[in-house]
Amino acid sequence: MNFRRSGFITMNAFKYFHTAFFSMIFNLFWKFMIILFHKFFTIRAFLFEVTQRLAFYIFIFSRMKTNGTFSLLCIADYRIKKTHFNHLFEI
Repeated sequence: MNFRRSGFITMNAFKYFHTAFFSMIFNLFWKFMIILFHKFFTIRAFLFEVTQRLAFYIFIFSRMKTNGTFSLLCIADYRIKKTHFNHLFEI
């Protein structure tokens, strides 16, 4: 087993988790401010966004058991960025 390679993947996964977690918090705050300033804010829409995002992250991180973690998180981040501002136009 190549320990240097596995350590590299683990370190990347840790950095990616750190970045994804704080970007999630920043994105939720930014969406909150946009909705608030445009007077489209409802408690129900914001709570739906928070619970949907947290549920998806819990689903992904509960399956982090192999070295395929990094690619799995890349797929998760792509899905989240793809649906970033969709709810602003649906309210």
